Amino acid sequence: VITSLGVLTLAGTQAAALRQAKQSQHRAVALLLAGDLAERMRANHAQGGAAAGYGYQADYATQAGPASKAPTAPTPACDSAGDNCDAGQLAAADLYGWRLAVRDLLPGGAVYLLPDADTGGAVDLWVAWNEPAVLAPDEVSRTSGSMECPSGLSAAATPTVRCMFLRVQL
Repeated sequence: VITSLGVLTLAGTQAAALRQAKQSQHRAVALLLAGDLAERMRANHAQGGAAAGYGYQADYATQAGPASKAPTAPTPACDSAGDNCDAGQLAAADLYGWRLAVRDLLPGGAVYLLPDADTGGAVDLWVAWNEPAVLAPDEVSRTSGSMECPSGLSAAATPTVRCMFLRVQL
């Protein structure tokens, strides 16, 4: 009986460690993706682009889910020297590529970007993802990751959604 309890305890500890490792992986990917967009925004800002061109406010249900909800490619694509894109078109192309990366690299990946109208040189950025497979039922009831999400993302309907917030100063 004592050995059985010890083995069960070790199995529980192993499961919790795997959940924490997966959550840590998702947070690391979200941080790398946020850094990627921040560098894109800074590069475009140096060329005369405005932070307002990087605004994107859509709810979680609109962004997450099947491939049919994938972002629509901008025109022009701004991926070759012959496209001659202005700052706004480059911002649209940056957001398109970045939103696809978030969808591809995070389960149920979604984004929410809110330019700061007061400073004009900052953007509030949230990266959201869904972690239903790695959360234990008791964790879902104890913590609500959607509290970390902006209200405009409307992620409260899915308690397993986690958000990471960053403020990007250009």
